[in-house]
Amino acid sequence: MKHLISKILKEVEEEKLTSLQENLLGYISTVGILDTIKMVGDINNFNKILPGYFDKNSHKIDLINELVNNIDPYNDIYFNNIIGRDFYLDSDDVYDSGDYDSGDGHTFEEYIISVGDGSVRVNTYEFDEDGNMFDDSAGYYFLPLKKLSDDLLNLVFESLVSYYLL
Repeated sequence: MKHLISKILKEVEEEKLTSLQENLLGYISTVGILDTIKMVGDINNFNKILPGYFDKNSHKIDLINELVNNIDPYNDIYFNNIIGRDFYLDSDDVYDSGDYDSGDGHTFEEYIISVGDGSVRVNTYEFDEDGNMFDDSAGYYFLPLKKLSDDLLNLVFESLVSYYLL
C-alpha cells in the first residue's frame, strides 16, 4: 500500500503537496477515484484540489473502469445511449483499422460503440457502392483502452465524465 501511495505521489507534478492533496491521494489508493470524487462533491472540486491529475492516461482509464463497474459491471455503456452517437475509428487512431474496400465497391468502416471494463467495443459496418450502410454490423472486436490514441481516449473519458459526473 505504501508503494502505491508513493507511486501516486510521484505522478503528481506539483513540487509540494498540501495535506488535503496528500489525503485525497491516500483516499484514491484506498477507496478508488470515483468514491474520492464523490467525497469532495464533484469532479470540478476534485480538479481544483488536484489539478492535472487526469493528464495521465492511466488515471483516465482508472476512472473509466470505475464508472463502468459502478454503472453496470456486467454490461457495456453504449455511446449512442449517452451522447447520441458512436465514435468513428480511422487508421490514425489504431494500427490497421478504419476504412477499407472489399474490391466489389463495398467499403467498411469501424466505430467504437461502447465501453466496458478495460476495453471498447468496435463494430465494423459495411456500406454498398452507393454509400448505404447495411443494417447489421459485419463484425466486431474489443480494443483495450490503453491501445486507443490520446484523442479517442479523451473522447471516451470526456463523454463518460460529462454524462455521469457533471
